[in-house]
Amino acid sequence: MLQGRRADLWNAVVMAVAIAGLFGLNWWTDPFGRRPSPALDAAKIATAKWMSHHDWLAAQFERNPVPNVVLGDSRGATLPAQELTKQVGEPVFNFSYGGGTFPEILRTFWFAAEHIPLKRVWIVLGFHLMDGTSRMDRASTAFDLLQDPMRYYLHPFTTKASLTVLQHAWFGGDSKKDQPPMDKEAFWQFQLDVSARNAYARYAWPDQDMAELRRIAQHCRTHGIDLQLVLAPTHVELQRRVDDFGLRAPFERSKRELADIAPLWDYDYESELTRDKSAFTDPYHFGGEAAKKIIAEITGGPAFVARKTGQRPILAPASGKPPRSADAP
Repeated sequence: MLQGRRADLWNAVVMAVAIAGLFGLNWWTDPFGRRPSPALDAAKIATAKWMSHHDWLAAQFERNPVPNVVLGDSRGATLPAQELTKQVGEPVFNFSYGGGTFPEILRTFWFAAEHIPLKRVWIVLGFHLMDGTSRMDRASTAFDLLQDPMRYYLHPFTTKASLTVLQHAWFGGDSKKDQPPMDKEAFWQFQLDVSARNAYARYAWPDQDMAELRRIAQHCRTHGIDLQLVLAPTHVELQRRVDDFGLRAPFERSKRELADIAPLWDYDYESELTRDKSAFTDPYHFGGEAAKKIIAEITGGPAFVARKTGQRPILAPASGKPPRSADAP
């Protein structure tokens, strides 16, 4: 019996040492930057950031929250926070996820609002994103994990990210970025044929998400938060796919309802921008030059191509130019 107790004690000690070691490894590496530490920053940005945008952005925002945020998917991520910061004269955090979903965007608003009184919020949307069948929510998983340090530093995914960061720091390697496995022309056609079919073949109106967006808008009105909605531009070839799947009615309905909820900057219609293939990296994603012009327009600068609806004034940019209403010509 004594020998059995010694064995149990020894197993407990080994287990405790293993847990402590794992915690220490993940705490020191801190792959998603939960605590302020410059160690391994380059390796983290090259690896962990791309392993999970949700965990990375949640940790960064919790550590240094700011009152002005961009929410969206990869189209929202195309709007550089530095450029928005320059335009509004205050720090802006881009909380947009590559491959993000409508539920994730909405949940992220409340996460941000829980950490700091918000002042400006831009929500960047697209019709294919506003799909009631898409219920994935990795953001809530990341937020919940972040609230429990013990679970966070012992979680298998954190450990995997730590090991990936260390491997990159010690042995080098390519950055883990979201790059399509084909050339631009092939990917362009893939997006039109396959991605559009996947998005539209099972489309359903997002009743639950639209109700939640209305709740967010009401919260913004109550707390004096300048909420603006941006309907991201897509190339006209992709816009026409809406008709191929018989979705023109919900497409137009989405614009009406968004405009009823908050000021809307609508770029998703046939225009000089959306006819210009060179302005896009693929049918869904506009490029950097368009992003600069969109940022200037939605922050009260020179007019670009947006159809603007809504009455609430847009806050003045850092240049001191007078604000203009969202439906000004």
